[in-house]
Amino acid sequence: MKRILSTIILAAISIAASAQSSIHTKAAGLQAAAEAVAADPALSEAVISFCARTGDGKTLVDIDADNMLMPASNMKLISTGAALHVLGSDYRFKTSIAHDGTISNGVLHGNIYIVGGTDPTLGSKDSIAVSLEKTFGQWEKFIRDAGIRRIEGRIIGDGRAFEGMPEHPSWLWSDIGTYYGAGATGLMFYENVQSFMASPGAKVGDPVNISPSYPQAPWMEFRYDCETGKAGTGDQLYMYASDLAPIAEIRGTFGVDRAKKRVDCSNKFPEYTCASYFADYLKGHGITSEGPADFRLCHAQKEPAGALKTLGSTSSPSLKRIAFETNHASNNLFAETLFRTIGLSRKGSACYDSTYVAVNDVFKGLNIRVSTGIQIVDGSGLDLGVVVEIVVHLLCACGECEGLQTAVEVLFGTGDPAGLCHVDKCIDIHLCVDAQILEVGLRDHLADGIGHTADAELEACAVRDAFNNKFGKPVLYRGAIALETQRYPDSPNHADFPSCTLRPGEVYTHSCIYKFYAK
Repeated sequence: MKRILSTIILAAISIAASAQSSIHTKAAGLQAAAEAVAADPALSEAVISFCARTGDGKTLVDIDADNMLMPASNMKLISTGAALHVLGSDYRFKTSIAHDGTISNGVLHGNIYIVGGTDPTLGSKDSIAVSLEKTFGQWEKFIRDAGIRRIEGRIIGDGRAFEGMPEHPSWLWSDIGTYYGAGATGLMFYENVQSFMASPGAKVGDPVNISPSYPQAPWMEFRYDCETGKAGTGDQLYMYASDLAPIAEIRGTFGVDRAKKRVDCSNKFPEYTCASYFADYLKGHGITSEGPADFRLCHAQKEPAGALKTLGSTSSPSLKRIAFETNHASNNLFAETLFRTIGLSRKGSACYDSTYVAVNDVFKGLNIRVSTGIQIVDGSGLDLGVVVEIVVHLLCACGECEGLQTAVEVLFGTGDPAGLCHVDKCIDIHLCVDAQILEVGLRDHLADGIGHTADAELEACAVRDAFNNKFGKPVLYRGAIALETQRYPDSPNHADFPSCTLRPGEVYTHSCIYKFYAK
């Protein structure tokens, strides 16, 4: 079956009451314009849902607004907005260092615990994260300040803050081995990612040259059932793993014409990984221990959390920064963390069932109700769907709820909800965003292009559009091309990438030449 999705979400927010009459007059043709867009032959086989409302809830456009569609990463708008509303923009995740046992003559007769507080940025390569060296240095100071110079026990990674499965039970088996399906845990490390370096063999059919790069995980058994594929087939490597055993297998093909690259998969034992790296750090700084442990891989004996003595805590960046980066980088782990933290905050449990109830309660508290019900089960959009009404209701609520006004500001870098127009730069829409349809079909009725209001009376107008396979044909591998004049993506976070920094006094020039030919 073809999977076809076409969504346009529009919301006009915070419109001055004195301008309502004029606005409704100017927008009188908006429904007809939207229907004309929907009638475009190019969309004849697509599933379409249009919804537009003013800030006071008046409907401007409604074309099958209750269609249940797959949200993909658009779901991050909902999970981050809801988290900001519930937790506040200054909320920070804490990671604590604690111990059991007793201390005498500089020796801890017991264990050190890294008590995770669900910080998704711990050890992350993202630019907003505190460096791992700095964090470990702070943890070491907590231990030294307690008079500990040797540990007759283990360094235990404690991820009990999040109970239940790290992944939602309905996620695809092929997704949960990838970096974007890693799942959130109580103690995270390097975004729960396991990176590999991969390069093709000499010829088609040869084994792929692949090995783990970071983090090092000698406790894992990595198996490789992957071979070099034909030219043009790209990277089709997938890792299959679970937290039931320290075994993972990478399957698939890697094109013979591909350059050596980093392949990011999921790490199912981040608690043990964090404990291992910190134990090594302490050993390198003169504090020995009996090595790492956790409650899943090693099944270490669990001391009640209340019986532990806390030595100190470190904090994540503020939620406002994490929420922005969640959308800007389309980070699934961040989104799942925020989503499940709502459950932990409201229901005392971060399992997905409890979080589902908590998020529904949040929407009910905002008087957001739709005819089909609110079918939200995860934070990143890997499962099921939502109706566009939900997103529009949430955006409209921004004009009335102080917490959600803050959400608009921090998510899109502006105090004006019109900043929502920048969302296309934040989420992973892999196919064309058809700006022309919006500009030609709706410009005369709502806005002068995307994100630029043509009338001062429309003080804040947010426009969302996303088209996936709008021509009603299966999207084939390498079926489209995107030309982007830029440095390496995410280069500030990769020391081996060419620098994108322009320093004072330096002159930047760049030429980009595209040459096309056919054999």
